[in-house]
Amino acid sequence: MKASIITLSLLTTVIAISGCKKNYICECTNPGGTYNATVFKDTKKNAKDKCTQYYNEHSSNVPFPETSCKIK
Repeated sequence: MKASIITLSLLTTVIAISGCKKNYICECTNPGGTYNATVFKDTKKNAKDKCTQYYNEHSSNVPFPETSCKIK
C-alpha cells in the first residue's frame, strides 16, 4: 500500500512538472552572429516545434545557408 502511494505521488509530480509552460528562447544564429531571438511561452516540446516552424518560415530571408535556430 505504501509503495503504491509513493508511486502515485511520483507519477503526479512528473506529470505536473512536464506540463509546465515556461518562457523558451528560440535563438537563430549564423556565421555573422545571432540575428533573431524569439520568446515562446509553452511546454519545451511545443516551443521546439514552434522554433522549427519559425525557422522554416523565415529561412528564405537568411543570407547564410549555415543558419540554424534552437531553443535555449
